Amino acid sequence: MLKRLGAILLVPVAGFFIKMPLQLLFGLLPTYWPFTAYWQFDAGQPDFWIYLVIGLVNQIALLALFLRRFSQVMHR
Repeated sequence: MLKRLGAILLVPVAGFFIKMPLQLLFGLLPTYWPFTAYWQFDAGQPDFWIYLVIGLVNQIALLALFLRRFSQVMHR
């Protein structure tokens, strides 16, 4: 299980080597946005905070989805 989790965490790194329009496909993964924010910050880009905000919204949306699903399963 840890090897699979490691693969999921490292998949967004592949997005670094792909051009921008296709790179957004990696945006479905929750780890893409923090990686991208770090890359932008490291490159000195002032818009790195946009990726942080998108990542935060993505995480909150996923958390709400999983909490709703968990609640449905637990209250059956």
